[in-house]
Amino acid sequence: MASNYSLLSTDQIKQLAQAEVEAITSADIANLNTKQIAAFVSDQVPFLSTTSIAALTTAQVRAVAALNLSSFTSEQISTLSSVQVTVLTTDQLRRISTQQILALQTRDIAVLTTIQVASLSTDQIANLNTDQAAAFTTTQVKSLTTDQVRKFTTEQIVALTSAQIGTLSAAQIAKMTTDQVSAIEIRDLAGLTTAQVRLLTTDQVKNLTSEQIIGLNSAQIAAFTTDQIIKLSSSQISLIELRDLQAITTVQLAKLATDQIQSFTTDQVARLSSTQIRSLVTEQIQKLTIDQVIALSSAQVAALSSLQLSKMSTDQIAAIEVADISGLTTTQVRNMTTDQVKNFTIDQIVALNTNQVNSLTTDQ
Repeated sequence: MASNYSLLSTDQIKQLAQAEVEAITSADIANLNTKQIAAFVSDQVPFLSTTSIAALTTAQVRAVAALNLSSFTSEQISTLSSVQVTVLTTDQLRRISTQQILALQTRDIAVLTTIQVASLSTDQIANLNTDQAAAFTTTQVKSLTTDQVRKFTTEQIVALTSAQIGTLSAAQIAKMTTDQVSAIEIRDLAGLTTAQVRLLTTDQVKNLTSEQIIGLNSAQIAAFTTDQIIKLSSSQISLIELRDLQAITTVQLAKLATDQIQSFTTDQVARLSSTQIRSLVTEQIQKLTIDQVIALSSAQVAALSSLQLSKMSTDQIAAIEVADISGLTTTQVRNMTTDQVKNFTIDQIVALNTNQVNSLTTDQ
């Protein structure tokens, strides 16, 4: 019978018993035409040997009915070569169960066409193992629909490479859940372009983990929109690395809420540039804690505008370190309120130089 399979009609193919199907060799398969291949019914398919499956030509693979492909065993699926996988129709792929898709080799995942990738159901995507997810090429990642991206598990997100994360489109990033964004590994987060950073939703930004905030680089910090940066929590603000502090733009800084300003550590305050200090609005200046005022350097104190300085509380003025008092310009001293002047500490008064003393008004 084995050598006569090619002589069978499609109706006879459908009538083959289990033992007869199991007896089909790779040579027999090679002699069957596409109509004969298409004649196999779903109950027969699981009994085809893996050697027979491996011998299917691309034309024969495409001839397998979509319903019958769903009857392939996991072992048969894993036997498919990359060449065979690339010719699967979108209808065939959609019929593969979530269990069967796990049987695809990573080499096969990597050769799927963008049309094939986009045709996968969200359930199929969610059931890929982490090695399979990591096997997607950057071109394939770009072809994923936003619904597919949103179905990635956090484990799959963790498995993605920096190159894969870096190729996500604006639409794809915007559709990611906060849990997915929080799952991006630190080394992969560094792969986000400034354009991608600007496209994060405010919910995604405020759910960045402590490790992710620390992992942001200067360019990414500077890329935050004002809508994004005002959503950072106090704890997130306090975790911005010192090397990245001066990347905060003056526009961003001026938009920070007073509680965000107060969340800056003293080390962070000391790292702010004179330009950044001068960009603080008076409400922010008034909310500087005593420890933050103490942390200001002479250059930072000298950078304060007369308006900023005049809005500081008497307690804040009294907290300016003696070494920094001498850095005040005569204009700054002249514009201080009488309450501020009369609350100078003894050490601060002693530290005033001749020009500063001479600049005091009679009212002061």
